[in-house]
Amino acid sequence: MKFKINWGTGIGIFFACFVLYLIGNLIFSATQKVDLVSGDYYQQELAFQKQIDKETRTKKLPQQLQLIHGGSTIALKFPEIMKGKAIAGEIFFFRPSNSKLDIKLPIKVNESNLQVIDITNLQKGLWRMKIHWSGDGVTYYNEETIMM
Repeated sequence: MKFKINWGTGIGIFFACFVLYLIGNLIFSATQKVDLVSGDYYQQELAFQKQIDKETRTKKLPQQLQLIHGGSTIALKFPEIMKGKAIAGEIFFFRPSNSKLDIKLPIKVNESNLQVIDITNLQKGLWRMKIHWSGDGVTYYNEETIMM
């Protein structure tokens, strides 16, 4: 027995399949998790010129912030010209793949301008360290990409 479909039925079947595809795509898209880089990205965009100024000041320093990665610790060595000055700020460990793993730490340097951070609790993978710091009232910014 030969199965025949006239052109009107074929068009109806095509449109029904297309509508089902669109509904399926809509449901799939709505259930996907979307991690933004930041929840307050608009406010951060407004303050971006200040960020550019911090980066420019940081690049003009005669000696840069050094990142020393050693096994289960990361050491931050601040420039020698900041020795004896009050260094403050925060270190932000940013995980691009999962914002729930992000960590903020205060900067607490010892007498030799060094801060040692224990990284044994950080998951393996790609991390970005965003270091906002100030020395003697002047603000600076460093960003480093590290792989655990």
